[in-house]
Amino acid sequence: MTTGVRLVSVLFTTSLFFLLSAQDLEVTPRCSDGYSWREDKEDCVDINECETIAEPCKGRLKCINHFGGYLCLVYSAVVSTSVPNQEAHPMPPSPLTEPPPPALAQLDCPMGSVFHNGACMDLDECATGSHNCVAPRECVNTLGSYMCRCSQGYRVFGSRCLDIDECLLGHCQHGCVNQDGSFSCQCSQGFSLKPNGRTCQDIDECEGSSDCEHVCVNTYGSYKCHCRPGYSLSPDRHTCTDVDECLLPGSRCQFQCHNTEGSFRCTCPIGYQLHGNRHSCVDVDECAENVHNCTEEQTCFNLYGRHTCIDTLRCDDPYTKSSEDLCVCPNELPGCADMPYSIRRKHMEIVSRRRLPTDIFILQSRARYQGGYNSFRIRAGNAGGEFVLRQVNDYTAMLSLIRTLHGPQELVLDLEVISVHRAFHFHSSSLLRLHVFVSEGVR
Repeated sequence: MTTGVRLVSVLFTTSLFFLLSAQDLEVTPRCSDGYSWREDKEDCVDINECETIAEPCKGRLKCINHFGGYLCLVYSAVVSTSVPNQEAHPMPPSPLTEPPPPALAQLDCPMGSVFHNGACMDLDECATGSHNCVAPRECVNTLGSYMCRCSQGYRVFGSRCLDIDECLLGHCQHGCVNQDGSFSCQCSQGFSLKPNGRTCQDIDECEGSSDCEHVCVNTYGSYKCHCRPGYSLSPDRHTCTDVDECLLPGSRCQFQCHNTEGSFRCTCPIGYQLHGNRHSCVDVDECAENVHNCTEEQTCFNLYGRHTCIDTLRCDDPYTKSSEDLCVCPNELPGCADMPYSIRRKHMEIVSRRRLPTDIFILQSRARYQGGYNSFRIRAGNAGGEFVLRQVNDYTAMLSLIRTLHGPQELVLDLEVISVHRAFHFHSSSLLRLHVFVSEGVR
């Protein structure tokens, strides 16, 4: 390898000569090689070979004249021609004497080195740019020279440097893009490249602001939008729309539902109030809470959603009042022979739209004589045929509702118990006057 090598050619000739003496011999002055004699001043002067010799230096080297010779150096070389401890303009050597030694410079340094601070130092061709390495080769300095090698990311193939496809070596966690002499890693959507340039880390899209209208939940490599209770996620998966809970199957309101933004509220009919979870309705007992309008002569009777005032029991002649709910007419009294012995008043409430048939009241006879029997019948108040009275045993009958009733309304049923004992020629009856209040209730 010749290109880039520093050649230092030193042409310095010193002639050793002898002075031949004889008594009758004339002495002729002579200068050393590289010097010429000046007759006018009778001394030796240095010859500038760089001017007198045609092409003294080859191979792009420059010629530098020196005492008694010349130097061939690279164009970047600097040579000091001063001699230590001498004057700035020394006299050339006199005839018949040795020329002074050259100054210590590149003369004494090998190729690929330079004189610096009194010593020969390696010349870094890579740093000075005095090399001929061309990409993709790079310069590597060596002692006294340099070498060209394939840059990182390339491999040697004969006399060429070929790119290495690092993507085939699995350096990247996600995606890899090969480049001339290198490569770059890419991450999938939802990830960012770590400082090491190879692995990926999840991006928390929920940090700061997000495009979720309500709640953002970060997931690995992505995120999800959620809505607050009472809202549903729109088809765009980012915005939220109000849910009309009143339109959902099985509305949680017992009576009436009113949709609100993000929620709903339940209301109850008059006479009811919200209870517990605020969805169900319970009846307001106006009688217990003393919010009725009954007089002192009346009794407050609570109903579903309302109440009614019941007048104090008055017994029609020939009946006399025996207790608060009972009127009696003994057989021994005039006019009572064909009348029921007693009339007892009762009140009850039923809610319309009940499942049918349904039992609603138990009727029992107090006359229990051995050898006697009882019979039961609906004496009045069942013109629409909504009720039946079914005898269960000798002393008990069950009142059942078999047709739908709509409220609010009030029905009065007279339920009669007939007691007979033939051995004693006993025949008697008693009447239960049942006031049935029909309420709509809460759907």
